[in-house]
Amino acid sequence: MILRRTAALLLSIGALSASSQTAVQIEIVFPPEGSYISDRLTIEARISPRERRGDVSEVAFYADGQLICRSTDVNKPVCPWDAGALVKPHQFRVVATLTSGERVVATRRTREIDVNEAVSIQVVQINALVSDRSGKFVGGLTPAQFRVSEDGKPQKIQHFAAEEAPLEIVIAVDISASMTSAIDDLKRAVRQFVSRLRPSDQVTLIAFNEEMFVLAQREHERAKLSEAIDRLTVFGGTTLYDVIIRSLELLSRQPGRRSLVVFSDGEDQSSKATFAIVDRALRSSDATLFMVALGRGREVADLRETVQALAEPTGGRGLFAETPSDLDAAFDALLNELKHQYLIGYESTNPAKDGAWRKLEVEVPGTPYRVRAREGYFGPKS
Repeated sequence: MILRRTAALLLSIGALSASSQTAVQIEIVFPPEGSYISDRLTIEARISPRERRGDVSEVAFYADGQLICRSTDVNKPVCPWDAGALVKPHQFRVVATLTSGERVVATRRTREIDVNEAVSIQVVQINALVSDRSGKFVGGLTPAQFRVSEDGKPQKIQHFAAEEAPLEIVIAVDISASMTSAIDDLKRAVRQFVSRLRPSDQVTLIAFNEEMFVLAQREHERAKLSEAIDRLTVFGGTTLYDVIIRSLELLSRQPGRRSLVVFSDGEDQSSKATFAIVDRALRSSDATLFMVALGRGREVADLRETVQALAEPTGGRGLFAETPSDLDAAFDALLNELKHQYLIGYESTNPAKDGAWRKLEVEVPGTPYRVRAREGYFGPKS
C-alpha cells in the first residue's frame, strides 16, 4: 500500500513538473517587423528559453511561402537570403520542429517603399584615400573640402563618411598547390590582419583553387573567422579571374565602404573569364581591389603588371611580399590604407542609360594633397 502511494506521488510530481515547464518559443530577430529590406541579408531567429533549445531538432526558414533553408544550429539559427535590388514587401516564417514532433512558428512582414518615396537616380560611391607630399595619409577632412567631377562636370557630394565608417571586406586566399610553402605564414598574417579590424567591420573569407569555397560570410565574430582561417589547406590549380568576379557578387549593394583583398602568388590558370571581362567587372563595381602578391606574382614582370592593372583603376593597388615572412608588413600597409579611406557619394547629373564609361576625378582643391580613388565607372543601361 505504501509503495503504491509513493509511486502515485512520484507520478503526480513528474506530471506537475512537465506541465509547469516553460513552453518552447521562437521569434524572428532580424529583419525587424515593418522594416524596409533589399539586397543580400541574413535572417536570424531565436529559440527561448535557452534551457529548452535541446528539445529543438531543426529550424526551417520560409520567405514569401518558399522554403529557403534549414538550420540545426539551435543556439543561433540563421539563414542567408537575397531579397533582390528593389525594396518590396516580404513575409517570413520560421518553424522550429521539436524532437517530440511538435512545431512552433513565428512570422514577420517587411514593408514596401511608398511610390512617392521611390527614386530612380544613379547614386555613385567612391572610396578615396588622401595623402600629403610625404605619402602620409591625411585625416579629418570634410565634404566641403572635396571636389568631384564626372566627365568634367562638377557633382554635388550628398553622402560622406570619414575614415571611421564601417567596412565590408572580402578576403580571397589562394590555396592552390603552389602555395604549400607559404600557407602557414599566410594563415598567421591573415589572422593578425582580421584581428586588427574593428568589431563593426564585416568579413567574408574565401578560399580558392579551381573552385571557390566561402568559409565565412559577413562575419563579425573574430573567433569564428580564426577557426575558418585554420581550416585553410592547399591543393589544385588557380582560377583567379573567376574568383574576383564571384567575390564582387558577394559584396552587398547597400551604401558603405567595400573592399576586396585577394592574395595569390601565381597567374590565372583555368578561369572561364578573361582579363577584359574581370577588368570590366571591377570597373563596374564601387569596391576597391587590393592584391597581395608573393612568389611569381612578385617576380614575373607580366604578373606584376597584371596585378597593378586590375587594382589601380578601382582606387586600390598591388602589394608585394618578397618572402612569406614579409606578409605581415604587406597586410599592415593594407590595414593602414583601409582605415584612412573616405566614402564619398553623389547622385549623377547624367540621366543617360547608355552603359558608357564615365571618367571620375576627385580632388582636394587648394592643397598639395594627392587623392587615390576609382578612375570611373560604367553608367547604367536601359
